Amino acid sequence: MAYRILFLHGFTSSGDCEIARTLTAELERAAEVAAPDLPLHPSEAMAMLQDLCDDGRFDLIVGSSCGAFYGQQLVRLTGVPAILVSPFLKMTEFLEPRIGVHQYKSPRADGRQQFVIDTLLIGEFAAMEQHQFDCYDEFNRLRVRGMFGSQDNIAHFRDLFCRYYHTAIDYDGPHTMTAANVRRDLVPQILTMLAEVRPMRERHFRHFKGGLYRLWHFATDSETLQRRVVYQALYGRRGFWVRPELMFFERITRDGKTFPRFAEIPPLITNMPTDFSIRQERAADREAVVRLIELAFRDMSDSDHSEHLLVDRLRPTDAFIPGLSLVAESGGRIIGHLLMTKAAIVSAGDGRIFPTLALAPVAVLPASQRQGVGSALIREAHRRAAALGYASAVVLGHKDYYPRFGYRHADTYGITFPFDVPHEFCMAAELRPGGLKGVRGTVRYAPPFME
Repeated sequence: MAYRILFLHGFTSSGDCEIARTLTAELERAAEVAAPDLPLHPSEAMAMLQDLCDDGRFDLIVGSSCGAFYGQQLVRLTGVPAILVSPFLKMTEFLEPRIGVHQYKSPRADGRQQFVIDTLLIGEFAAMEQHQFDCYDEFNRLRVRGMFGSQDNIAHFRDLFCRYYHTAIDYDGPHTMTAANVRRDLVPQILTMLAEVRPMRERHFRHFKGGLYRLWHFATDSETLQRRVVYQALYGRRGFWVRPELMFFERITRDGKTFPRFAEIPPLITNMPTDFSIRQERAADREAVVRLIELAFRDMSDSDHSEHLLVDRLRPTDAFIPGLSLVAESGGRIIGHLLMTKAAIVSAGDGRIFPTLALAPVAVLPASQRQGVGSALIREAHRRAAALGYASAVVLGHKDYYPRFGYRHADTYGITFPFDVPHEFCMAAELRPGGLKGVRGTVRYAPPFME
């Protein structure tokens, strides 16, 4: 399964609702659908969903009704795009006429089918409702799409949605989609969204005073249990900062204008700091590249320290692509190197051969590591490889690093590696949408990799 989708159900429903079951069945070959039961109380639901998104590496959020109310808020906090189906952006209007005891319309995992709507619950939703757009950022205007049913008689928030987001899509159906709506209307939109809008794995921001920053991860204060953001300056000494999550993402007002304290920006703007540049390797660089690779892997316990020899063995082969042997240069000094070489994925059934690229190695001088050099090399290599007509790449590497560049566990594509290593280190990526569609088999590397 190539993608992961987080589905958020409506207020009176559960993760076992008809929409979730239909999505799971219809997207069986394309995506894994996670559909948790949402807590009744909104603050508990948001806390659970943020924790899920921290760990789940989702590609898309799909929310229905109240789930769309939560999904809208998650986009800014998680960097994951969303489709909001019949978004109930003012939940109090749904709850106030329905005070009393109710039954969930589909089975809940904990077996509790009864819930109560009271004034306390309505007050909790009113508080969240009031602040639901406090973290809105124009960056996400095209990263959220709404779907509105022609027969929806209870939610009328299209105009409110369109104040913040660009794309509103009509479908012929009720507030809660039928199975037919899911198949005919929602699934095609999901597949389009997955192809066109990517989650922000590596996130960069511009402070309203001009400084550029990279978000590294989220943490929880051990005393207050509040969520916090750990982020790094992309200037000066590149120091790290810690700030309460909502303070980081909130909108502020200065001189009568309201805007994000930290506005998100595309990674391509900042993934290549101004103190280095990337270019194709030249013959005169080879000695420096060999030394660089030796130094980069010298202290790595999981390395056999022969990466520099591998590069030398690959150079005279047909697998070597000069335009994909890249160096990062700063002040006339080479500080990073990356190589992508020709490989293939061979089908076990009929022997079909699917061309691909092997990413290896990626090396950065120890003194220049954790400064965006490796990330910039990988992104530039992907861009150049796609321009050369290559549709995919494979890598044997760190399971927490390479997914930010679009790599996923290879077995989700039906791809295996010819090495006896844990599967989570074997990854593949599409360099163009659909680049691995229908591709199955075992990776065949150039001979030097097997020596």
